[in-house]
Amino acid sequence: MRLATRAQLITVGALIVVTLLLVGFIGANHRDLLRQHLQETLSAQVATNVSAIRTRIEASQHLLRRLAGGPAMHRFLDAGVAKDLTDRFAVLAANHPQILQVRFLDPGGQERLRVDRVAGQARIIPLADLQDKSGRAYLRQALTLAPGEVGLSTLEPNREFGEIQYPLTPTLRLMMSVFDSRGQRVGLLVLNLDGTEILPAARAGETDLRIMRPDGTYLLHPDPDQTFGLERGTGAGARAEFGLTPATLSASPGFLHLAARSAPGAPPALAAYQWVSLGETASQRWLVMASVPESLLAALLRRDFLTLAGTAGLIAALACALIWAALNRIARRLDRITEAARSISAGDRGVTVTTEGDDELAILGKAFNGMTRDLEVALEREQRARADLEDTNTELQRSNADLESFARAAAHDLKTPLRALRILPTFIEEDTPDLGPDLCDHLHEITNQAERLEDLVDGLLRYSLLGRDRIMPESFAPGDVVDRVLQTCTLPEGFTLRQEIDLAVIHCVMVEFEIALRNMLQNAIRHHDRRTGSLVIRVTRDDSLFRIEVQDDGPGIPDTMKPKVLLPLRTGKTREQGGGTGLGLAFIAKIADRRGGQLELLDAPGRGLIVRLTLPVTPPGDKPADRRDGLPAAPPSALSERAAARRPTAGRLH
Repeated sequence: MRLATRAQLITVGALIVVTLLLVGFIGANHRDLLRQHLQETLSAQVATNVSAIRTRIEASQHLLRRLAGGPAMHRFLDAGVAKDLTDRFAVLAANHPQILQVRFLDPGGQERLRVDRVAGQARIIPLADLQDKSGRAYLRQALTLAPGEVGLSTLEPNREFGEIQYPLTPTLRLMMSVFDSRGQRVGLLVLNLDGTEILPAARAGETDLRIMRPDGTYLLHPDPDQTFGLERGTGAGARAEFGLTPATLSASPGFLHLAARSAPGAPPALAAYQWVSLGETASQRWLVMASVPESLLAALLRRDFLTLAGTAGLIAALACALIWAALNRIARRLDRITEAARSISAGDRGVTVTTEGDDELAILGKAFNGMTRDLEVALEREQRARADLEDTNTELQRSNADLESFARAAAHDLKTPLRALRILPTFIEEDTPDLGPDLCDHLHEITNQAERLEDLVDGLLRYSLLGRDRIMPESFAPGDVVDRVLQTCTLPEGFTLRQEIDLAVIHCVMVEFEIALRNMLQNAIRHHDRRTGSLVIRVTRDDSLFRIEVQDDGPGIPDTMKPKVLLPLRTGKTREQGGGTGLGLAFIAKIADRRGGQLELLDAPGRGLIVRLTLPVTPPGDKPADRRDGLPAAPPSALSERAAARRPTAGRLH
């Protein structure tokens, strides 16, 4: 690269860096000023709302005192004249929107007079509808008030018969005990105040207002579900939303940085707060907090940076023009290398690039030319290796075909003499009726051994051919396959079978499913050691896996024998003890190995064995995972029907 070009790039880069530093310095100072302005504004809003809340509650306290000491109350107490006091209640309810109810209760909590504000009008409640409020918390509080003292209840949702009433109406109660001329408490005067008239709006423009108790429960929230959320079961408090415990905040006004925990994607906010104490004895303390999202600060910064953005854009445009002029020559040389790479990708491997000079691009060009030469050599080697691999695969396929033909022919040739060996003892018994018991037993043993050997030949053939045919997965009802298997596997008399199938439809290779289930069931029936037994078939699913289980209450398998019985031709018992061909569990193990599954032999609770096959679920449209090849088209059985019908009286093999 030329020295002039390098000098141009250094100059342009230095100019850009200086410009960015200048803009960053101005932006940092301006951001602090804007933050301070926002905090002052929020603090003023909080102070205004605190003052408004105090004013409204104090005005209502004044009304309550005037009502308690007015002539209408005296006439009611002295002469029992209720009309004037009821009319006074009605005037208050009609003219003051913050009043929901005006009530007079006797010391026992029974309402004597009550006027409600309904749709802006005063409604006098008939005597028959007056309620007994004994047991209410605010009543017990009112009975402790001294003469002239006004009590303040907690702000809570209005309840009728213990149920929160909707639409939600937060209620604040002002209470005052009424005494006669002898100083005896003769009743209670209660004002129910509408919290929506006492509290300010929860949102004003970009500002959100929250009011909460010292424990963090919300009395007011921009989200209606969060307002009294703990009482209503629709929201949490400040601790859950921000990790904030109001009781730990200082008594003087302050500022907070809020980061929502309950909604991780919510933007952080700037907040100002102030405590407000209500009631003559400061019985209620609320935290009033106003907040704005920090994104508002960014918006104000963007607005103030319009001039700076224009200047920065002009500088950036000038810098881009200078850089374009310097890099134009470099771009042309890179284009030549790019075109050469595209030509090689299209198949023209004899392309090279022209190298000029001794700079970095020249070094890159030389390396590119060397790479193309090495690539051509490597491709030639790959083609030769591919051809050798195809020849090897062809030879392997031929060898496999020969092996399969040999296995089938050998099985056929072996079964012919075995079949004769199985039938000849029968002919001997028919032609020689005078055979003794011992000789008959020997002939029967020859027949049984011939059948056993024939089953073994069939099993070995199926086991060796397992995986030759490819079977695609399909959707089917596992219960139908279970019923089909049960039709061919006769359940001995005295045995019971229970099905626990949790899946209506499953997608996998149905042949594998049937092979596994059939061999599990035959294994459990064949090797049971009692004349009565209980079997359970389970088909369940767990995420991306499904399980087939057969549980019995037989003798089980010792832990030391479990790994051995999963191998082909391995049995844990002799023929006299009920041993089989040794291929039943081997078939299932081979299916598990090919499909990336797992076969487990587990001890059943109490007594018996659980044979569990776990396989991955194949999604519709996918091929099943096969570590070697597919599975056979016909479901092989490790036990023939003749062998399955014979069950020993003792012993068991798995």
